[in-house]
Formats: sequence, structure tokens, C-alpha cells
Amino acid sequence: KFILDPRSNLRELHSSRDSLDELIMNAIKGNNEVKKDTKFLESQKGDGLDNVFLLDQIRMLFAAGHETTASTVISVVDLLCDHTQQLSALQSEIEKMSEESSQFQDNFDLLNRVIVESIRLRPATWSFPRRVMNHGAKVGQFDLEKDATLFVSPYVLHRNPKYWTDATQFRPERFSQVTGFRQLQKDYADTFLPFGAGDRICPGQWFALAEVRKIIYLLLREFRFSKISKTPNYDARLLLVSDSFRVQVSIK
Repeated sequence: KFILDPRSNLRELHSSRDSLDELIMNAIKGNNEVKKDTKFLESQKGDGLDNVFLLDQIRMLFAAGHETTASTVISVVDLLCDHTQQLSALQSEIEKMSEESSQFQDNFDLLNRVIVESIRLRPATWSFPRRVMNHGAKVGQFDLEKDATLFVSPYVLHRNPKYWTDATQFRPERFSQVTGFRQLQKDYADTFLPFGAGDRICPGQWFALAEVRKIIYLLLREFRFSKISKTPNYDARLLLVSDSFRVQVSIK
């Protein structure tokens, strides 16, 4: 289609972008709460905020988080269907939750533990690059040249038995002693990196966690899931390709 009529694709792209922009701008204009907690954005822009700048930032969060959020939701549902005891326990908890408590909060109830354990086993981004900034850098026994590119793999790190007991097993209870995401980032700073780390950590991590939590809450509140067929072997490198990782479930 793109080869035959590239203008058609561009029109669809521009139409979708305009619809998203209108939705975001209406939310910004109609909700002054959006501008209350903007110290970080102001520090980046330097001369105060305007609606266009906010639009750019929110648009980036929507675009960058679409496939990663979708793949995370798929992984949560798939893992829960494979662990029916955990699924039943979570559904029982969700039945008692209010709409307000379904919003993102810095605690570690069962829903958040399930999400974090799913992200540990199946991080949406299996690796990310970093460039060596200085001469004389060293990692373990390896000397690194300036401007060399390193790849950090959360997928490999999260399944390393050196750092995780039963590293390949789905065990949300491993985080039962964690009281919140701030503590998680502190206690597992070197071993749990689904959003990266340091100055270049994913700026949308809190949005992503809130989004996944709300989606899983709504899905499990309204539906009952069971596995139809065995899920294909999980390949972290291909998770963001739409046809590479299909989970077939029955919904009631």
C-alpha cells in the first residue's frame, strides 16, 4: 500500500496524529492538575512551560510506550494463565479493590508484585546500548575503548541465578518484603533494570507502570482468562514484533 500510494499512508498518519494532539490538548486545557508537578520539565526547558511543550512530552510518552506496554500486558496475562493459583489470588484481591486503589501508588500489593515479576522475567526491552565516554574504562577483566558501544541486557541480568533465587520461575512473592517502587529501585539497583538506570533512565517508567496496572485491573475485574494452547517459546529479541509472540486465551 505504501509503495502504491504513499500519500494515503501520510494522510492516515497525519490524521491519527491530529486526533491524538486534539485529545491531549483538550486534557491539558481542561485540567490544571497537569501543570502542577512540572519541576523536572521546567528544568529541561529552562524558560517555563507552554502547551506546545507539554504536548510534545506527552506525545512522546504515548508513542514510546505503546508497544512496550502492550507486550507487558500480554506477558502478565500469559504468565498468570500458566500459574492459576496466582491468577485466582489476584482476581480475589481485585474484586475487593476500589477504583481509587486501582490507580498507581507506591506500594507493593499483589497486583504490583505480579507486574514487577512479569517485567523481571520478560522485560519489554531486552537490551539497550551505552557508549563508553572516557579512555581507560574497564568492566571486569575487559578494557574498553573510548566511544565503544556496550549492550546491557535486562533479560539476561534478570534471569541470572547469581542474583535471583529460582531465576527463571514466576514467583511474585519474591517481592513480598518490598514496600514500594522506591525501595525496589534502591534494593535492586544493580540487578533490576527494565527501564534502564542513571541519567538516561526511561522518563516514562511511572506512566508505564500506572498504565499496565490499570489495564490489568480492568481486564481481571471484567473477564476470566484461561489458556487455549501452549505459548510459543519466548524470544525476548522479537517481543516487539507484532506477529512473533501470540498468546491464545479464552475469555469469559
